Amino acid sequence: MLAWPWVRVFGSGEAGLRSLSAVFGTATIVLIGLMARRLAGDRAGLAAAALAATSPLLIWYSQEARAYALLVMLVALSIVCLQRERLGAWGLVAVLALATHYFAAFVVVPEAGWVLWRYGRRALPPLLAIAVAGAALVPLVVVQAAGSRAAFIHTSSLASRLAAVPKQFLVGYATPHATVLVVVAAVIVVALAFSLRREDGPMLALAVLAAGCRWRSRSPAPTT
Repeated sequence: MLAWPWVRVFGSGEAGLRSLSAVFGTATIVLIGLMARRLAGDRAGLAAAALAATSPLLIWYSQEARAYALLVMLVALSIVCLQRERLGAWGLVAVLALATHYFAAFVVVPEAGWVLWRYGRRALPPLLAIAVAGAALVPLVVVQAAGSRAAFIHTSSLASRLAAVPKQFLVGYATPHATVLVVVAAVIVVALAFSLRREDGPMLALAVLAAGCRWRSRSPAPTT
């Protein structure tokens, strides 16, 4: 729906199709910076924005004519809405995130549980809207799960996929000299962690949380 008017203005060529994702990816940098700033201060916001701007995976998906960049932007926006206690806006953004890709449920469902615990009855209207949107996606999930679209995942072992996660987050999918670069990047990360001042404890906690989420995630295979 968003791409249809976009290509009418910028064309349906490679640049026209991919530029919309680039806009979403750029907006994500700002949202992540705002999110980290509210959690741990100005320096954390600047650091988080810099990491988002140089993230190999975010750069990758910001060049694809697919929905992943929009998904990440909406997920980041949903967290910003919760930080500002705007439940109505959060509910709308969560619905849009689910409509973009039902994998948004991995973030929206925990958010919904927290909102229900934090706000009680106030949370019921946006939670109801999210539940309706999720229910509408069930037939799509069933059809896609019954197909063989994800069969390629089973060609590699779980251990190899887990080992690939930190590599892909540090240096991207297909990078020359990947092993050497991963080691160098890991050393830099550890050095930065130890160089933080004592008052930067919240920033380090935020980085550890992000790293944990990355380890638990399973990245999709790149497309050509």
